[in-house]
Amino acid sequence: MSTGKSPALAPLTFTPVTNKFGPATITVIVHDNGGTANGGVDSVTNTFLVTETGITNYWLANSNLTMNVFDANGGAGSGYSRTNYTGVLSVLATATNPFTIKLASFNGGSPGLAANFNYASNYTWTIATTTRGVIGFATNDFVVDTSAFTNDLAGGYFTVALSPDGNSVELVFISNYPPPTTDPVPLTRALNTSLKISIANILTNYTADLNGDARVLMRADAGTNGSTIYTNGGYIFYAPTNNLSESFIYVVTDARAYRPGDTVLMATNWITIAVTHAQGAPQSLSTSGGGPVAVKFAGVPGYGYDVLRSTDLSAWSLVFTTNAPPNGIWIYTDGNPPQPSAFYRTRQH
Repeated sequence: MSTGKSPALAPLTFTPVTNKFGPATITVIVHDNGGTANGGVDSVTNTFLVTETGITNYWLANSNLTMNVFDANGGAGSGYSRTNYTGVLSVLATATNPFTIKLASFNGGSPGLAANFNYASNYTWTIATTTRGVIGFATNDFVVDTSAFTNDLAGGYFTVALSPDGNSVELVFISNYPPPTTDPVPLTRALNTSLKISIANILTNYTADLNGDARVLMRADAGTNGSTIYTNGGYIFYAPTNNLSESFIYVVTDARAYRPGDTVLMATNWITIAVTHAQGAPQSLSTSGGGPVAVKFAGVPGYGYDVLRSTDLSAWSLVFTTNAPPNGIWIYTDGNPPQPSAFYRTRQH
């Protein structure tokens, strides 16, 4: 460096990289404008070591943090409690040994319903902030305990999330809205018969849920004609009192983990059962040389049946009426069948 006045001193500042710790080598080069005349030195290089230790805060496995909510639409402090950390927040919990967020609702200064909480809305509350970031975070490392949160969740749920910048922890409420939907269910039965109705078929083909949730049958109400209706895990059993068409209401909900006292989101609609004359085709038919035709039918023992005949499958005429015998099989003999062809079928009488 050339002779002359000493260079002025100036402070050297640096900013650590977020979430980076440990030693860092810093090289400083000082350069003047005097050149190398008279044996001077144009620049001087110096190297030194800086160790960044930081302040680390820990959320340990099987530990917890209590978070209070006063006003769901309020900010941190007035609406809900927030913990602010200087330095890094390190999450040491795991899915098998989680960290618990204990959520509590307050009405003013006492436990109770938090203001402005609506189970049909979504909420995001920043419950912890840091100056240096969050490390070791995974959503499944947390459990949210809502036993002290008395507001109605209606099947909605809380989850824990990392903020987009990685510096904060958020508690997020995901609502269960809208509720499931149902359609009318049209069914038919033959005269004097009961029905065994598949619940899975109704849920799959006549209900839906925009949240993608499975549906569950809650109940089937009484019929309009007073028939006996009951359910088990797989079927609705319907035993009519007469041969009139009948309707009854079915009620479904989504398969959410509702808490005791929460509003259960439901949908209702009608199952309508129309009475029809059951029809059947012959079991077999035999003839010889254009003479009488023997037609075998099957039915429900003791039930009445008509035998119908047609030459063109459009116009049918009644040719015989009988009750099915104990074994359910009977034979109708047509002594004068139409020529050149005839068709036969049964209809419940």
